[in-house]
Amino acid sequence: MQKVNVESKDEEKTEEECQCNAQTDEKTEDYKVYGADETENATDEKSRDAADDAKKAAEKMLNDVYATFKSKQKEWNKTFEEYTANKPLIDLFEYDDCLVLKMDLPRVKKDDISITMAPDSIEITAEFPSIEDENKEVKILRRERCTGRTKNIIPIPVDVKVEDVSASFENFELVVTLPKVKPKKVDVEIV
Repeated sequence: MQKVNVESKDEEKTEEECQCNAQTDEKTEDYKVYGADETENATDEKSRDAADDAKKAAEKMLNDVYATFKSKQKEWNKTFEEYTANKPLIDLFEYDDCLVLKMDLPRVKKDDISITMAPDSIEITAEFPSIEDENKEVKILRRERCTGRTKNIIPIPVDVKVEDVSASFENFELVVTLPKVKPKKVDVEIV
């Protein structure tokens, strides 16, 4: 074995230690690298054209999806604003013997409220008066108050006595009292 001196250090290494793992048989093959530009991997004109066409088709598809979302954005925001604007907020409280539901219904008359009970939910429908401006030349910059008919269906988390539900409406606040079903205690005889 022949010894080779390394200039940067005074250590000596053998020829075997310095040899790289070079291939003895040099073949040139084209390998396809995924994630790289398709035109770099193409070896002939036909493959480049096919890759360019696929790339253009993918870009067009993404641009179409983006344009669709962009065009519908105003409509979706409007729909969401209308949905939230026509849903008055509620509070639901649980006490030992009942549930109490409170809902603010400003500008609504008692006769414009309807309550329907089911064993597992309560449905409250209210008719809000429309807001009409006397001056038609006024541009509305923001509208958040409820208008028109609204319906809220609120799930009830416990069993209630549907026939004993009561409601009151004062100062534009609806208060619904839902008495809970009390479990019956039954003595069980052991046989």
